[in-house]
Amino acid sequence: MTTSQQKVRVWIAASADGYIATSDGDIAWLDAFNARDPAGLQAAFDGFIADVGAIVMGRSSFEKVLTFGAWPYGNRPAFIVTSRPISADAPFVRGTGSDMPEIIARAKQACSGQGPGHVWVDGGGITISGLIDAGLIDELDVLCLPVLLGNGIPLFPPSGRAPVMFTSIESRPGLLGGTWLRLNFKT
Repeated sequence: MTTSQQKVRVWIAASADGYIATSDGDIAWLDAFNARDPAGLQAAFDGFIADVGAIVMGRSSFEKVLTFGAWPYGNRPAFIVTSRPISADAPFVRGTGSDMPEIIARAKQACSGQGPGHVWVDGGGITISGLIDAGLIDELDVLCLPVLLGNGIPLFPPSGRAPVMFTSIESRPGLLGGTWLRLNFKT
């Protein structure tokens, strides 16, 4: 797949009121939903990740993933959006930086020739919003779960940006009692 055919995709769960984590960055609120259908969730994740060649994530998301134990994304290279050096011993990290167009270009290059090779943006909200503002997100897949967190880390932090238009690719009942929304940002 050439870099022009690759998509930059967000694939993420959010509460019905738009939060991806509690104020302290905790995602334990997802556990109750994950327990409903762990096999179905794993199958959905496996189907998605099979088309992923590289991962881009923000610093806080990266640090959260490190608390899971083993790196859950196999040998896929990761690119971390951060302005500070990474101190963790993370051989799967192939690049860091705060220049979002450069990070995306490097991620696309890293997965060229590796099957579908899409780039997955795995959070967080600040990184996702920055990439949207830069016009670098192709598709946004959100599993909107039926819970109100009331506060926390929003999927889309306030930015003062002009309205961002997109087209709906798909909306359907999803796993865990949620609703999948798949949106296209490239019109």
